[in-house]
Amino acid sequence: MINIFSLLFSFIFPLFLTISFIPILFKIGKNLKIVDYPDEERKIHKYPIPRTGGIGVALSIILTFYFLPREKLIYYLLPFSLSFLAIGFLDDAGLKLRNIHKWLIGILIVLTFFFLTPLKVKEIGNLLGFGNIKMNLLTSLIFSLFAINCVVNSFNLIDGIDGLAGSVSLISSLAFCFLNYKNSDFYLSYLCAGIAGASLGFLFYNFPPAKIFLGDAGSLFLGAFLTGISVFSANGNFGNIKPIQCVLILSLPISDMIWVVLRRIFKRENIFGPDIHHLHYRIFKKLNSQRKTLLILLTLSLIFSFEAIFFEKFPDYILFIIFWINFLVVGFFDKILKS
Repeated sequence: MINIFSLLFSFIFPLFLTISFIPILFKIGKNLKIVDYPDEERKIHKYPIPRTGGIGVALSIILTFYFLPREKLIYYLLPFSLSFLAIGFLDDAGLKLRNIHKWLIGILIVLTFFFLTPLKVKEIGNLLGFGNIKMNLLTSLIFSLFAINCVVNSFNLIDGIDGLAGSVSLISSLAFCFLNYKNSDFYLSYLCAGIAGASLGFLFYNFPPAKIFLGDAGSLFLGAFLTGISVFSANGNFGNIKPIQCVLILSLPISDMIWVVLRRIFKRENIFGPDIHHLHYRIFKKLNSQRKTLLILLTLSLIFSFEAIFFEKFPDYILFIIFWINFLVVGFFDKILKS
């Protein structure tokens, strides 16, 4: 009963906090001109929109877990996520950091937490069918620096149409919540419920047409928090989810990021530069509707999360194959849509 109460509190409290905070942050963003201006190349919106919504999401999470019993996990996750939020806020506030610089600062953050906390990837499961793949310290360091930073930034990259990053965060966190609660890893499930509640509260204002944006601060905060959740969920000391299940849940942002990087490499373009080759841009170009584009992408995200839940008993190498099928779907989905 206590676990159910804590779970409901973890979801409902940040939901209402976020709903309460966003109008205030809307005014602050507008008055301080922390806004996202439209352009003809990549931006879909037609007028300046405040990009301070992510601050409300973060404040809601901080306050929620102030009132809940605190375990070590929150002292790892919050500083990690707030570090990325700080990078994004500097960009939102007008200090235009180059993407390569944000990437390198992200590497330093992951490096710091790798050595100071258990936030590291030590094994990735039996992906090839020959046994569990474990890493030594050096291999774990290299893999963690690259993989964790990539997944964090993948949420920033999908935040290109109204409601997408918040909705993917909602679906992913609910999937993590269900799996962790089922495994009796209750504190992890509370953290996931908190992110789900805050994401849903934000969507009241961000569902197309959006009144406010997450900003880089918000998308990086959500990306960092969910990446941390996935790492700890697959760490035997905290959670018991298979690493490949975590990858399946996050298939949409991970696959989209990989495809964009591959296309840029193939075209000999700067991999850190902005472009309009993300799946959401390609679908929007064909449908000319943010809501239809959002519905399609959320359906994909739901399917990927259900795969992680319902195929849990499958061997890791089968789930790995399923991920690569997801990867191909994300890469070529727009091609099967009617113009």
